[in-house]
Amino acid sequence: MKCTFELNSRGFIKQRESFDLEFKQTFHFGDSLAEYMRSIVGMANNKGGEIIFGIKDKPRELKGLQNEKFEDCDPNKINQFISQYFSHEVMWNMETHEIHGLKFGRLWVEEAPQKPIVCSKTYKNILREAAIYYR
Repeated sequence: MKCTFELNSRGFIKQRESFDLEFKQTFHFGDSLAEYMRSIVGMANNKGGEIIFGIKDKPRELKGLQNEKFEDCDPNKINQFISQYFSHEVMWNMETHEIHGLKFGRLWVEEAPQKPIVCSKTYKNILREAAIYYR
């Protein structure tokens, strides 16, 4: 899938975050992974969606990823996290794109065929057991 953005005259992305689109400036593991998965599961419980990494929110500026953490991410770790903390499988994928010489990460999810996906275990203050996340 191609990752493109329409820019305004000042070079900022015209699209805004919505129920199916979220922007993140950086990509990290640890607690941030739980936050990403909460968003992804919320999108899967709706119509699907995507998180684009490398975009500064407000004013939606193309920054690009400054390190290799996204590319080095092991999809098995994400699948393990999902199976450990959520009730159903989530159909997702990740890919990198280069736009205007900058590297971006894209994590997208399909609409869940079996809803709702329920959080099966608490993770710190980020995920709550029995919660249903929805965007």
